[in-house]
Amino acid sequence: MTEFDTGQFTKWVVEKLNQVDDLEVVLSNPSGDSIFPCAVVSTPLIRIQKTENGTPIEIAIQISVDYWANTKYSCMSLSDSGNVELRELNLTRTNTTIDTYDDMVKKYRYGGNYETKYNALTGAFDNIR
Repeated sequence: MTEFDTGQFTKWVVEKLNQVDDLEVVLSNPSGDSIFPCAVVSTPLIRIQKTENGTPIEIAIQISVDYWANTKYSCMSLSDSGNVELRELNLTRTNTTIDTYDDMVKKYRYGGNYETKYNALTGAFDNIR
């Protein structure tokens, strides 16, 4: 059995998104002097769904990613590319949560939630759908 590691999981998400051309991946919202386009990866939300003798064996994981760019279409394109990369971790996009223009940084912001399940018995991420 393999314990889930939140930090390692987040690093894998960042690694996958770094494969998208010309995308800066960060862990907090950008400021005016940040590098754009960028993706902001949130801290994962973890829900233990099954335990065995008190040890989590099935964990539902949700993580949000927001893409920031000069145009809404650029954000959508980055999101589509990110979707493809994150599928390699069996992360499925479940919704779009952000679609706004940020006056502070003068950029568009578009993002959503991705979900998977961690199986501690196999040490693998399982598809949710």
